[in-house]
Order: sequence, then structure tokens, then C-alpha cells
Amino acid sequence: MSFTLAFDDIILKQLKKARKDKQLLLTLSRLFDVLTERGPEAGKLLDNHFFLYELRMKHPPLRLYYRFSQHTGELKILEYEMKTSLEKQSSTLARLRWKLRTLRLFVYISCLWPRFARIQEFFCRAWCYVEF
Repeated sequence: MSFTLAFDDIILKQLKKARKDKQLLLTLSRLFDVLTERGPEAGKLLDNHFFLYELRMKHPPLRLYYRFSQHTGELKILEYEMKTSLEKQSSTLARLRWKLRTLRLFVYISCLWPRFARIQEFFCRAWCYVEF
């Protein structure tokens, strides 16, 4: 069975920055091939509430985080990072969990209240102009 891949905004920005490093792009394309072939079984399950997975490589030291959607059978690539320390990994996991938690909340509220999407867009635009 072949799985489809979807890319998050963060990974797209990271891939644009990684255009200069051909070896990194080759390594990431191999990881993407493994994901399309094996699906969620290719990596290690990190969080069973959000179906957050991690695929690791030793050379180069690389971590690739992705999420599996059971309804669509789609793998959403969230981001990658170079393995440096356990603290960096835990901060990345906390950031990804927070992102997925708020995304789930926005989807839930927008299903209950369809005008919430317009209100959310207004607050996001207003938030950009707030100075701290």
C-alpha cells in the first residue's frame, strides 16, 4: 500500500533553506520514499493522542517528525531537525504537541461555530500588529 504525503508550512520553509545542501535533500527524499512505502510503521510512535511519529537516521544525525491521519491515510510531514541533544528533542516535541493541540481545538470550535474561522482570521491579523 502506498501512502500519500502532505507537507506542513514549517517543513516547506526548511526545504527551501535546504536547497543549497544537495546531500541533505537526497537524504530527505530517501526518507520520504520510505514513508510512502511503509507508512506509519517506518518510525517510532511518540504520542498516541495525536499519532505523532519520529523517523531517525544515524548518518547524518537527523530526526523527521510526522503525523498519521487514520481517516484519510495521509502522512503529514511536520518538520525535521538535526540530532544534537535530548533537551532540543523534548522542546521540539512540546512545540509540536502544542501546535497539534491548538489545531485540534480550532477545528473543533469551527465545526461548532462556522463563523469562528472569520473571527480567528481577524484575531490573527490583529495579533501581528500588537507590540510587546
